[in-house]
Amino acid sequence: MRRALSPTRLVYARRGMTNPLQFFLGLVCGILLAIVYVPDAWLATGQGRYHLRSELEVAQEDRDVERSRREVAEKTVEVLQHIALARGSQARCSVSGRRPSLKSGDRAAGMATHASKDSNSTYPKIFVYNLPADYNANMLDPRLPRKFDCRSSMYAAEVLIHEQMLSSEHRTDDPEEADLFYVPIYMSCYRSLQQYAARVKLKDRVGILRGRGLRLEESIFEFFLSALDYIQDEEPFWNRQQGRDHIFTFTHDYGACFTYVEEDTMKPERLQVQLALHNAILLQYLGDLASPCFQTWKDIVIPPVITNAAVLALEGGGATTTTITERPVGALFRGKFGWSTEKVNDYPNYSRGVRKRLGEIARNDSFLSIHEGHSDGYIDELTSSKFCIAPPGFALWSPRLAEAVIAGCIPVVIGDGIELPFEDVINYARFVIRVREEDVDQLGTILRRFPASGLRARAAAMMEEWVRFTYNDVPVPGDAFATIMSILHLRARAFRPVAAHDPPDL
Repeated sequence: MRRALSPTRLVYARRGMTNPLQFFLGLVCGILLAIVYVPDAWLATGQGRYHLRSELEVAQEDRDVERSRREVAEKTVEVLQHIALARGSQARCSVSGRRPSLKSGDRAAGMATHASKDSNSTYPKIFVYNLPADYNANMLDPRLPRKFDCRSSMYAAEVLIHEQMLSSEHRTDDPEEADLFYVPIYMSCYRSLQQYAARVKLKDRVGILRGRGLRLEESIFEFFLSALDYIQDEEPFWNRQQGRDHIFTFTHDYGACFTYVEEDTMKPERLQVQLALHNAILLQYLGDLASPCFQTWKDIVIPPVITNAAVLALEGGGATTTTITERPVGALFRGKFGWSTEKVNDYPNYSRGVRKRLGEIARNDSFLSIHEGHSDGYIDELTSSKFCIAPPGFALWSPRLAEAVIAGCIPVVIGDGIELPFEDVINYARFVIRVREEDVDQLGTILRRFPASGLRARAAAMMEEWVRFTYNDVPVPGDAFATIMSILHLRARAFRPVAAHDPPDL
């Protein structure tokens, strides 16, 4: 691995010390330089993670130290944001850092403006790293149970986007002409296989997983950091802009935080991952505005993969036989109310308690159709309901928003401080109803107020947008992959280096 010369080696290389006194003095100087210089310098570059561990272990015991480091990272993000804005960034941010919603006319005008400035339809050019197969392809095995098949679960966007990047007209094999760099590492898949390996017999685990050379004993943080070390060693492109032109896809519940286990929040590896990624463009399901692993000014919230063919066949409600106003059910929710594991009988923060409250209020409100557990008649329930409720799960997002839009059922999103998929280009005010968590007890009253004309308008708006929530083996115009590329077009312009010959943005 490429590492900078240590301070001690620099002393010897530059002064050619040979006698014992010089040797001893040089050694002392090197140690002092290492103590003073190495931690701060290596922290700033994101390298030398093994040398940082002793310092970070102290931070783990001292919350004040970690808080100060987080503040430094946040200040860095603010500085980069101001730089992007000063360069004429189209990723417009409000004072709070949240992008304003765009009206349809504004979106169309904005895209036309960018198209005129970049006449090449294949802009941006994207270089896809050729990582060792352990980081991606080796995890795909048809012998695995469907629940752990990384290509057919709702977390499969990391696989599908990689495959489509490889065949995309935007791909370039020449990294020197690339505007952006895609790093194909299947973090959610790795975590799923770790869970699978912990549950199956040793014989099966060796045959399916160990036989493919996977290092499942590494923590999810170490696995990611090893991939980052690889691209830093093999290519110079990460360091040119400190990773801000690099793209990662993280589809786990908590995105680039990788885990919802509270004990992991203090792990030194997790802090280093957050520091390493604070410049990079992240494609993730997570849109939690309060999360340290999501920055609305640079990251892109993408929809989860809907794998139910019967839901996809509904085509935004266009394939249903009843209009939205004729549907007999008021508001539908079906799913878990709580979550338990072998260690935790009832996960206390699951859904922030919203799902349990839904179950309680539905007992006295016939407008609400709230059910726990699975149903073979779920498709009929979707197409019979005017509203479909999308409360939080472990994280703020869930697949129910995408399911509702594809089914032509008006989504009711319950969750404070959440950015929805593709808010850069989708005007959700046209069809989504947002309800604050504190107003859940009034949900039935709130939804009854919407007139039939309002329901029809929302249903028509969903027909215009539902394709954005679908992934296809071969991308189609307007689908999730096409939308991602449209937004990356804007990101690449906003974050590219300013050259002396570049004309000013007008």
